This record gives sequence, C-alpha cells and structure tokens, in this order.
Amino acid sequence: MAFGDWLVRLDRRWIFLTMGLLVLGPLIFPLSLPLHVTPPVQAFVDAVDKVPNGSTVLMSCAYDPASIPEMVPMTRTALKQLFDKNCKVVVICLWNGGPGLVDRVVRSVADENHKVDGVDWVNLGFKEGREAVRVLNMIVDKLDGRQSGNEAGLQQASVAERAATK
Repeated sequence: MAFGDWLVRLDRRWIFLTMGLLVLGPLIFPLSLPLHVTPPVQAFVDAVDKVPNGSTVLMSCAYDPASIPEMVPMTRTALKQLFDKNCKVVVICLWNGGPGLVDRVVRSVADENHKVDGVDWVNLGFKEGREAVRVLNMIVDKLDGRQSGNEAGLQQASVAERAATK
C-alpha cells in the first residue's frame, strides 16, 4: 500500500488530533528562544531616547492595511516612548490608505497615556507625497506663528502653537 492510499483512508480525526497536539505542544512547553535586539532597532530606540523631554516631534506614519502587522507595533512603541517623554507629537500620513488606521492607533496610544488631542498630539491626516515640502513649510509657518492657508487639520494644531511660544 502506497503512502498516498494510506493517507486517503486515514480517519480525519487522527489528522486533527495530530495537528492539535503540534499546536498545543509549544504553548504548553514554551521553547524559551533568546531574543536579540538588532542594531537598526537599537539605533531607533536610542534616537528616540535622545529627543529632549517636551519636544515637538513630527511623526510620519505612511502605511496601509497590508502593512498593519509590521507598522502598527512600531508606531505604538514609538508613540509610547514619545508620550513617556511628554513630547508633543504631530502625526502626518503620506500614504492615502492609512489615515483611518493611523488615527485609530494614535488615539489608542494617546488614551492609554492620558494624552489629549489638540494639546499633546495632533493628526494632520493624509497629505499627498508630492506636497511633502509644502506640508513641512506649513508646519514651519505655524511654528513661527504665521498663518499659511486654510488646512483644517493645521487650524486645530494648538500643539504647534504651544511649541512656538516656548
């Protein structure tokens, strides 16, 4: 009897039982594999640590639904680090599929850290990538106290206004 014939006649319950044991095994008896911090990750953490307490930070969150598993944990961690340092965070999204996702993550982390929208952080939403220089100029103008247009997100940016008065 060939292996294929044997497998076809095998009761499915044995396959499910085997799969269940293979999945439960590592959960019941963890492998305790070592975790190593890679140099790029350590460099990122060190860079955030070097930001002075109370600074205003522009954070670009350019991602879409396909990159949620990779980008959301990094965004949450960076925001938590910045909020722990009492930094004012200005969030911008340069990817058209991400504003809703980014806003949900930022609000969640802000709520966990008791940060107030428009005071401790502001989300400027989606800005076309081609206009990145224009957006940065708008932010600089706002920090300098100059009005630069009628952008709805920027009008509520009291974070930037407070930073300009310090």
